[in-house]
Amino acid sequence: SGGKTYNIGSSKEPITILELAQLIISLSNNKNLEPKILGDTFLDRENHREIFFRHADTSLASKELKFEAEISLKEGQGKQ
Repeated sequence: SGGKTYNIGSSKEPITILELAQLIISLSNNKNLEPKILGDTFLDRENHREIFFRHADTSLASKELKFEAEISLKEGQGKQ
């Protein structure tokens, strides 16, 4: 396929996967949900390949699409 993938988040605010999960859960308004952390013994890949945080590289979107995030993830969480 000749398509491109663009990250369109904010490259200025890294977030851990746990923080992202907690943010998504808070948006669900379901008080019974909580993240389940399996720990190192349950990883399905080597530790150096595991994803512990998200930090979007938006340079391609910035360069080719002239896109820059105007609001942070936390600011935008309630805007639906």
